[in-house]
Amino acid sequence: VLFFVIGFCSESIDVKDEMRFESIFRMLIRLGLAEWFVANNVTIMKAFFTSIGNLVGLISAGTTTQLAIDSTQADIIKGLGFGESLVMLILTALLAIIIIICGFFIIYTVYFRFLKILIIVPLGAIACSTMAGNRMVSHTMATYCKYFLSCVFEAVTMALAIVVCNAFINAGLPAFTGSYADWAQTLIYLCEMTFTIAMTVGSVKGAQTLTSKAFGL
Repeated sequence: VLFFVIGFCSESIDVKDEMRFESIFRMLIRLGLAEWFVANNVTIMKAFFTSIGNLVGLISAGTTTQLAIDSTQADIIKGLGFGESLVMLILTALLAIIIIICGFFIIYTVYFRFLKILIIVPLGAIACSTMAGNRMVSHTMATYCKYFLSCVFEAVTMALAIVVCNAFINAGLPAFTGSYADWAQTLIYLCEMTFTIAMTVGSVKGAQTLTSKAFGL
C-alpha cells in the first residue's frame, strides 16, 4: 500500500483526472497483482528452484563423474625408473596443489551463490510490493526478477561448464602423441587434465557474468 500511495502521489497532477474509472481500475489491478505476488512469491521461487534442479539433473544425466587417472597411464607410472619416478613425483605434487586450489575456488563459487540466494529470497516480498507503484517504482521488481533469474540460472551455466570439462578429460590424449614415449604421454595427460580443470574454474567463476549478460543486467 505504501508503494501504491507513493506512485499515486508522484503521478497525480490533476486529482479529478486521476479519479476516472479506467485510471482507478488500472491502479486497482496493479494493487491486486502486487498483493498476489507478495503472498505467493515464495511458492513461485520454489517452482523456479525445482525447475532449475531438474534441468541441472537432465544436463548431468543424473550421474556423478569421478576424476581418476586412466589405467593405461597409471601402469606407465608404475613402470618408471627411479629418476623418472622422482621427476614425475615432483610434477604430480605440483599439479595436485594446482588442482586442490582449483577445487577450492569452485567450492567457494558455489558457496557464494547459495549465500546470494539466501539474501535475495527474503527480499522478494518487498520487491514484489513495488509493483503497486508507478513505472519508476515498479522498475524495482523488474530488476529484482532479472537478478533472481540470473542467480538461479547460474547453476545451469556451472553444470554445463563441468560437463564440458568431463568430456575433455575423458577424451584421452591427442592423436599426435601416439609416437611419443610412454612417460611423455603420461606427462602430457597430467598437464592436459590440470589445464582443463583450471579452465573449468574460470568458466564456473564466469557463470555469473555470462548469465547476467544473458538477462540484460
